Amino acid sequence: MDQFYKSAFRLVFAITSCKDKKVHKNNQPITTVDVDTFKYLNDNDKKHLLNLVSPKNISCKRPLLFDIHGGGWMYGDKDLNLDFGKYLASKGFIVALPSYTLAFKGDLKNMIYELFSSVAFLLKNSDKFNIDTNNIFLLGDSAGSHLSLLMSAIINSDELAATFEIKNKIECKIRGLALQNPVPYIDSFKFVGKPLWMEKGARKTFNRMMYGKDYLNSHIYNLASFSQFACTVTSYPPILITTSTGDTYMGKQAIRLDKDLTDRNMKHTYFCLEDETVPHVYNVLAPLDERSLKINNKIVEFINSNVVGDN
Repeated sequence: MDQFYKSAFRLVFAITSCKDKKVHKNNQPITTVDVDTFKYLNDNDKKHLLNLVSPKNISCKRPLLFDIHGGGWMYGDKDLNLDFGKYLASKGFIVALPSYTLAFKGDLKNMIYELFSSVAFLLKNSDKFNIDTNNIFLLGDSAGSHLSLLMSAIINSDELAATFEIKNKIECKIRGLALQNPVPYIDSFKFVGKPLWMEKGARKTFNRMMYGKDYLNSHIYNLASFSQFACTVTSYPPILITTSTGDTYMGKQAIRLDKDLTDRNMKHTYFCLEDETVPHVYNVLAPLDERSLKINNKIVEFINSNVVGDN
């Protein structure tokens, strides 16, 4: 039955892709930035590329925003959040937008390996790219926020680093995490809801894609959700959660994360835009929309408030 559900997943995200392209088509161009594409691993895999977006004529080192795209771990690439990256770069930041192997061909462990590899590539070339390594921020929307939170936890947890077999942990301090419409509870969102047999089938196929066929015996499966891996770390960098009342799809996850961080006494800010017309990750898809700017301005303010040094 896995093939049935995989086909259904592909169909859903093909429809999502069409909708996203329609939104992108209406975005105003941002011409004050440069976009370059690099291999972060020495192979010809298109999923091992990243876009690096920088302000034009940059002459000094700038904070790095490492933005992980969402898409249910099954959709997207380095170009999905390009307009959002251009918006952030226009505010004076360097923005990295990595592709990573999706769940149809790679599991969660592989995604994390690739994302760490892309950060390692950026740090190795920090002088070339004018990256201020004292000011690195992790960003993510939807599923990307889960991966951002997990990366931050791995950096601060030897247990998680060993479980995910990350041998070259990033030796730098993450200054903050900005999470848009986060989906950190990977074990609890609904695929279809009803009928129950279909929900169970979709969940089982997803788990096998993300953790392997014998997922119930996988250590990663038991440490994949924020409620599980958060227990392995004692602190996080400052976190910004943004969402909207129009996110009827995953809005409850943002509310739950806010409560969990509060209960754990972890420094964070929760911002919910009271606007029913702003759906899931709309501020990322259409960053210059006046409604999106109410969220994106908060993100820029959060980053600037946590930058150290003379930036």
